[in-house]
Amino acid sequence: MINCGRMWCATMTYSGSRRILVPACVLLLLASNATPRSESQVHFVENCGQWGDHIRFAQLGPSAPLSIGPEGLSLIWGRRLSEDELEAVHVRFAFEGGRRDFRITPLAERSSRFSFFLGQDPDDWQRRLPGHERLRLTGIWPGVEIELLERDGSLAYDVHVGPGGDLGDVVFRCDGAERLWVDREGSLVIDTALGPIRQSAPRSWLVGPDGETAAVASEFRLLGNQRFGFRAALDELPPGWKLIVDPGLEWSTLIGTFGMDWVRDVGIDGAGAAYVSGWAGDRRYPTTPGAFSTTFRSGECFVTKFDEAGSSLIYSTFLGGSSRDESWAIEVLDDGTVLIGGSTLSTDFPVTSTAFQKSLSGSGVSDAFVSVLNPAGTQLLYSTYLGGAFGQDSVQAICFHDPVIAIGGYTQAPDFPVTSNGWDRTYNDVGFYVGDGFFGAIDTRSGSLVYSSFIGGASTDGVFDVGIANGNEIVLAGVTQSPDFPTTRGAFDESYHGNLDAFVARFDLASGRVIYSTLLGGTGNGSQANALAVIDTGEVIVGGWTAAPDFPVTAGSYDTQHGGGSWLLTDAFLIKLDASGSQIVWGTFLGGSGDDRIQDVELDPRGDIVLTGYTWSSDFPQIGRISDYIGLDAFVSRVDSTGSSLMFSTLLASSGADEGLALRVDRDGIVTAAGATTGKDFPTTEGAYDRKYDLMRDVFVTRLRTGPVLSLSGVPSSGAVVHFELEGGSPSQTGHLVQIALSGSGTSGIPLPGGESLPLTFDTLTSWSLALPSFFQGTMDAAGDALLATFATPVLPTGTKVFAAALVWDGTSGAISSVPWPLEFVVQ
Repeated sequence: MINCGRMWCATMTYSGSRRILVPACVLLLLASNATPRSESQVHFVENCGQWGDHIRFAQLGPSAPLSIGPEGLSLIWGRRLSEDELEAVHVRFAFEGGRRDFRITPLAERSSRFSFFLGQDPDDWQRRLPGHERLRLTGIWPGVEIELLERDGSLAYDVHVGPGGDLGDVVFRCDGAERLWVDREGSLVIDTALGPIRQSAPRSWLVGPDGETAAVASEFRLLGNQRFGFRAALDELPPGWKLIVDPGLEWSTLIGTFGMDWVRDVGIDGAGAAYVSGWAGDRRYPTTPGAFSTTFRSGECFVTKFDEAGSSLIYSTFLGGSSRDESWAIEVLDDGTVLIGGSTLSTDFPVTSTAFQKSLSGSGVSDAFVSVLNPAGTQLLYSTYLGGAFGQDSVQAICFHDPVIAIGGYTQAPDFPVTSNGWDRTYNDVGFYVGDGFFGAIDTRSGSLVYSSFIGGASTDGVFDVGIANGNEIVLAGVTQSPDFPTTRGAFDESYHGNLDAFVARFDLASGRVIYSTLLGGTGNGSQANALAVIDTGEVIVGGWTAAPDFPVTAGSYDTQHGGGSWLLTDAFLIKLDASGSQIVWGTFLGGSGDDRIQDVELDPRGDIVLTGYTWSSDFPQIGRISDYIGLDAFVSRVDSTGSSLMFSTLLASSGADEGLALRVDRDGIVTAAGATTGKDFPTTEGAYDRKYDLMRDVFVTRLRTGPVLSLSGVPSSGAVVHFELEGGSPSQTGHLVQIALSGSGTSGIPLPGGESLPLTFDTLTSWSLALPSFFQGTMDAAGDALLATFATPVLPTGTKVFAAALVWDGTSGAISSVPWPLEFVVQ
C-alpha cells in the first residue's frame, strides 16, 4: 500500500486559482446539526440527498470541508474576513486517468450521528446519518486503493498499491493550482492563491503477507504545473506484497516507560533494521514474547530491534541480573548478531560457558561486561564479566573485526585483567576511585581475552570510542585529566594543556606496539573526544567538545571561530588526523553561542561526516531544518569530507530536553539517530511504533535523510528560465566557483572538473540526444552560504528527465569541496 502522507490540513483546489467570498454560514452549515463529537475530529458522512449529486461523501469537522465525488477530492479552504464572510479557494485533486464509478466503502462507524433538515419537505430531510472514521476508495486505478482517514486531528490520505497495481498509474491533477514544485527537502509544494500546500518528501517500504517489511527509495514525480505522482525504486511488486510510500522523515519513534529510560548506542543490520541499547527505568519497558529475557528485576539493560519502517518491534529483550546493569555500547553485524558492552553490579549477570571471567570480581562494585546476542534475540552466544575487585569498571565502546571484538572503557581497579602483551600493564592512578582507561580484544572463537592494556596517567582517564584500522590496529579516543598522560614523540601534540584534554591513540594489537598517542586541547575549561571514525586510508575523524577558543582548528575549515564566547561554554569540534598521528589534516568548530557537544560521528558512503549531539545554542546552524530551536535540543549534521562545508544540519527538538547520543549510516547514506527526550512533543512520524511520551525520560529513534541541499523553484519548461538554490558552504568558500551541471537520461554520470564523474543511480530512463553536460557557473555570495542560480534550460522534449548537481570547487586548484546530492526534474 502506498501511504502518501498528511496534506489535507492545509489548502486544496477546485476550479481556478481565483479567490472567492463565501458566506460563513455556508461553510458551517454542514456540521451545524451534528450531535456532539467524540474525541476524534473527522467524520465521513454519506450523501443521502442532502447535497448535490457531485458529492458522494463529505468530511465533517473543524478542518476545511472535504467532499469526495466522481472527479476526485475537493476541499474549500479559507480564512475569516468578518463574522459573515470567509475568503476561500476551492481545491480539487482529480484522479487523472481513473474511473468515475469507483467504489467507496465506509469503515469504522463512529457513535456520532448527523441530521440535515433542508427545505420544507420532510421527505427530503435526512436524520441520524452515521459518521465513519475512514473511507476506502477502490477501482479508481487497477490494483490501487485510496484510504481517507484522520491523523492527529488532521485529514490525511493513504494510497494502497497491491498485486496488479502500478504506482505509475497514480496521478493527481491539482485543478486550480498555480504551480507545483519540489523544495530542497524533497517536499511537494502546491501554490494556490491563498498560500501553499506542502507535502513532505516521501518515504516507502514493502509490506509482506505476514507483516514483514523492506525499505524502498521513493520520491515525488512532477508531471507538469498541475500534475504529480510518485516514483519508487522497485521493478515489480513481489507476490502478495504491498508498497507503502509516506512523505516526511523516514520515521521517528519513541520507546520507554514511566521511569528514566536511557539509550547509549544504536546499530543497523544489513537489511536496514535499527537496534538500540541502553537501560530501562522500570518493568514496563516493552519486551517481546520469546526474547532472551522478558523479566525486569533492577535497572536492566535492554536491546530492542525495530522493523525497517520503525512501526513495530522485531524483538526486545532485557539483559542483566538482580542488580543494576547498564549497556553503553552496541555493534550490529550484517546478519543481525549484536555485540553489547557495559557495566553490571549483578552477581548473577548471565554468562556463557566460554566466558573469560564467569563471576563478579568484588562486592558492591561494578564489572564491565561483553555479551553477544544471536540474530533472533533469543539467546546469548557469548557473555563474560571483565573487571577487578576494586572500584567501577565499564565498557564504553565496542566494535568488531572478524574474529575479534575490540573494546574500550575505564576502570578503577588496579587488578583489572591485562595481558602479557599489553602496552601498559600497570594501573597508573594515585588517587582513590580516580580511574584509568583500558582497551583490549576478545577472540570470538575461544572467548579468551587476547589483548588488554591500561592507558592513562596519574589522574582520571577514559576511553569513549574505539575503531579498527588495517585489520589488526585499534584506534582509541577519549579524555584525560593526567598531566603525565603518555604521548609519543612526533605526535601532533605531546603537551598536556590543563584541566581536560582529548586524546587519540593507535596500537598494533598483535605486537602491543604503540603507533602514536597524541593529545588534542587548548587553554580554557577543557576538551573531550567522544567519538571517532576510521577512514580506509588510516586517517581518523574525531568528534567531541571543547571550551578552548585556541583548540587546533585549521584555516579554510567550515568554522574557525569558537562560538561560546566564554571559557565556560563549549563548541563541538571535528578533527581529521592523518594516519601517523603527527598532523591535523583539517579541524573545525561547530556550534553557536551556547553549549554544543558532539556525541557520535560516522562516515557516509560518499566520505562525508555525519554527526549527532546536543546544543543550547539558539543560533546553531541549520540547513534543511526539521525542528526550530526550543531549548536543549538534539542535532544531526553533515560536514563534507574536506571539513570546509556544512551540507546539512537540523535540530530534533521538543519542549523538553533532547540529546542526540548515537547514530549509524547505512549503505545508502540514510541516517539512524538515537537519543533521549523529556518532551511530549518530540517529532515523531505517522505509523511509528510509539508516538506517546511516557514520563520522566523516553528513548527516541529517528531515521532521516541528510540531503539534498540543492533545490529548484518553479517547473522547468523547455527553454524557460529555471531558478536553482544551493544552500551550504562557509565563509571560507566565498569566491569559490559553484557549478550547476545538467545531465540527462541515458548518461552514466555528471562530469566533474579534473575528468572525474559524479555517478547517478536512478531508474533506467528513455534516452534523448543532447550535447551534455550543460553548465551554469557562478560564485558563492559574500556570506558563503547560499547561491541562487538562474539559467535557461536547453530546448528539450516535454517529459525529459534531467539531473542537476551543484559542485563547489576552487577555480584555481580544481579541488572539489562539496557535491550535494543530485536533484531530478522533468522538463514540461
